[in-house]
Amino acid sequence: MYLPEKPVSPQFLDENKDICNCIQQYAREALNKLSIEFMSEYLHDVILPKMIKEEYRLEPMDEPYEEKTIELLKKFNLTCISPATIARWLEKLEFKYQQRKKGYYVDGHEKPATIEYRKAFV
Repeated sequence: MYLPEKPVSPQFLDENKDICNCIQQYAREALNKLSIEFMSEYLHDVILPKMIKEEYRLEPMDEPYEEKTIELLKKFNLTCISPATIARWLEKLEFKYQQRKKGYYVDGHEKPATIEYRKAFV
């Protein structure tokens, strides 16, 4: 009988708790426009340059910057940070995708059934 393997915990997140906190804070602050693409931009434009600057003392304009980026990712068994990887990371950080729902009451907002529904909803 085939049993699915337990998903491997992302080494990048496990070893960089401060980065996890930065990602979570950024995601919460931009919750209304949060997407995989939005988070990808943040990781590639802010997080990776910050990590490379701390570890290798290089700026994005320095010549071996791209080589050091690849080296840094290999350290965490990554070749790139793809959209699928970002989706898994966000899920691990307890963000989940769901359609945005609008909830408001116009007429009958004081009906007993509406009050009970609102209590259950909140």
